[in-house]
Amino acid sequence: MQQEQIDEWKSSPVTEKLRDLIAKQIEFLSATSVREVFTPFDAQRTHEVLCSLNAAVDTWEIALEALNGDWAFFEEDEDE
Repeated sequence: MQQEQIDEWKSSPVTEKLRDLIAKQIEFLSATSVREVFTPFDAQRTHEVLCSLNAAVDTWEIALEALNGDWAFFEEDEDE
């Protein structure tokens, strides 16, 4: 994708709305406390849920970076 296309796309009102929604989702997931996901007597389940939350935040952050015009995550490594 050319930089001109990325710049046009990231300034779109739809993209701006998506950025706002994703930022709110990241904030919500990041604010989730251990107390909210704690599964009594099941440490493995608690760990799985926390890992899932962390993965979700990471994924949303990658999407937000792309919406801000940073496509580095999606660029192929020349060594591969």
